[in-house]
Amino acid sequence: MDIKQFPDKFSYNNFIIEAKVVEVHEGDLITITYFNNDVPIKLKLRMEGYYSPEWKLPALLKNRGTHVQIARISKYRLKSLILNKIVKAIINEKNNEMYCKIYINEICINDIMIEGGYGKPYINYINDKLYKDEDIIKITNSWEKDDPEY
Repeated sequence: MDIKQFPDKFSYNNFIIEAKVVEVHEGDLITITYFNNDVPIKLKLRMEGYYSPEWKLPALLKNRGTHVQIARISKYRLKSLILNKIVKAIINEKNNEMYCKIYINEICINDIMIEGGYGKPYINYINDKLYKDEDIIKITNSWEKDDPEY
């Protein structure tokens, strides 16, 4: 009888699944559900390749109200694209956090969020594209300058 050897720790690196998006927490943070041997598994994932503004910001942050408004817009845009839909998720792990690229009909939702101005691109998290690396507060403060309609 063969005994199969399993790794000590399961890795989600380059893990590709079909899943249902069950929650959108922010413009760059979602929860998906998929089934493994008829057992439902929920994963909270950060969208790979971009930042979107945070809901909870320091009270003294310059133009805090504008950033919160942009965070809402970003969240609702992502919700309109993926909530309650079956998607293809490509998952990777970095620094004990899971990141994903989400596809619907071979269209990358992450790219839609960046191209639409709902997220600021970054580098260092297993991206296909090379983007400028920026500090999160600097990114958040630049939103209104880059996107005056908000």
